[in-house]
Amino acid sequence: MDLSPSVWGTVDQWASAVFAGSAFFATFYVIRRDAKLRRMSQARRVVYYFSYFIPGEPMEDRWFHIQRRVDLRCLLLPPRRATD
Repeated sequence: MDLSPSVWGTVDQWASAVFAGSAFFATFYVIRRDAKLRRMSQARRVVYYFSYFIPGEPMEDRWFHIQRRVDLRCLLLPPRRATD
């Protein structure tokens, strides 16, 4: 096995490659973590509920209310049919 620097490189080259790779993966991890935190904080701002719920009643009579906690605007959505 030939361990000459012309084939395998020097310690400086190996160290710079390891540090550059580590920096890339650390940056990728931080970006993913921050994106997850942003999604979770956005999801905590949304509230939804049914206008009323009576078991056995048809789905056409139910309304879903989606409301943001920040500005408390309300959006009414018609119900979806459940497909089995």
